[in-house]
Amino acid sequence: MEQIDFKMIKRLAELLNMEGLKHIEYFDGTNSIKIDRNDGPVVPRPEKPEPKPRAPKKAVEPAPKPVKEAAVPVVAPKEKIYEIRSPIEGIYMACPEEGAPHFVNVGQNVGTGDVLCYLDDGELNEIESDLYGEVVAILVEDGAQVAVDQVILKIKGK
Repeated sequence: MEQIDFKMIKRLAELLNMEGLKHIEYFDGTNSIKIDRNDGPVVPRPEKPEPKPRAPKKAVEPAPKPVKEAAVPVVAPKEKIYEIRSPIEGIYMACPEEGAPHFVNVGQNVGTGDVLCYLDDGELNEIESDLYGEVVAILVEDGAQVAVDQVILKIKGK
């Protein structure tokens, strides 16, 4: 019996909401996840009642001076920082070969499927991004040993 990957389902649902998508599918070669947004039934709004006529005023009163409201700062929603963790134990490789440019740098935007690094555990394993965002931290130096579940990068989701 296959084990359900709740973390992946949660990430896909977050991506669905962040990007305003109606449908998202994920397939890793063996497992498949499909999520459809159901915005619910359309409920008609009730009609506005007709305004009641006003009685005429007897005396004209001066209008009160408008009160200035204090400016309320608009706070943008905090963007989510995602941790990219090592799925295996191995050597972190920031570039495909010595002297080549790094796969990613701090401040760089990445998308799904972009290679973030290699992990070498006797064979090269590509670690790809599964979200859109900006690399905000690289926590491991090129050539360093990493443990399973160690945070290697942080990406600010978009």
